Amino acid sequence: MTKVYDFSTYDIRKHNFVFAEMTEAEIEEKKKALADFQKNKITQLLTPASEEKSGPPEGSKPVFRPKIKPSGPPTT
Repeated sequence: MTKVYDFSTYDIRKHNFVFAEMTEAEIEEKKKALADFQKNKITQLLTPASEEKSGPPEGSKPVFRPKIKPSGPPTT
């Protein structure tokens, strides 16, 4: 915090304050990484379910589904 508190001005462009310590090259690199991430995310959302791998993941155990015996006449 500083003792400077009055930022009154008529020009909006004077209200840009630099708080980050990134270089211009780092900023461009991060923007490119964000654009790539968003592109990959959109393509994953638009991928039809039929193209996805079907079945349980490899190494997983099968799900136990008990078989129900048909009801018959009671035995005495």
